[in-house]
Amino acid sequence: MIRESALDIARQHDGSLVLSLSPKCGSVETWVTIKGANFGKHEEGNEVRFGDIVATEVEWEPTRIRARVPQNTDTGAVVVTAKVVVPDNETGGNFTMQLTCPRFTVKGK
Repeated sequence: MIRESALDIARQHDGSLVLSLSPKCGSVETWVTIKGANFGKHEEGNEVRFGDIVATEVEWEPTRIRARVPQNTDTGAVVVTAKVVVPDNETGGNFTMQLTCPRFTVKGK
């Protein structure tokens, strides 16, 4: 039996996947790197949220997103919203996927 990695499975099914969040603790304005697969390109509707606050400074690549922790952020989940293009006819082409990363702890809060 050959065991596939989560990255291989995500690539086969065109689904986005979060593999890591680094660092997991920092202050406001810290740059956080989210590594994974199939994030697509940064376009309207794609975003990174720290709790309820959208990061306005974002660098977006298909396998890596860097986002600066926005002001007024509290400790909580980091959520990536990414549009995903599916090549089959079953889904009609595009859908939006929300991926929750591990918690980010804001120092001093």
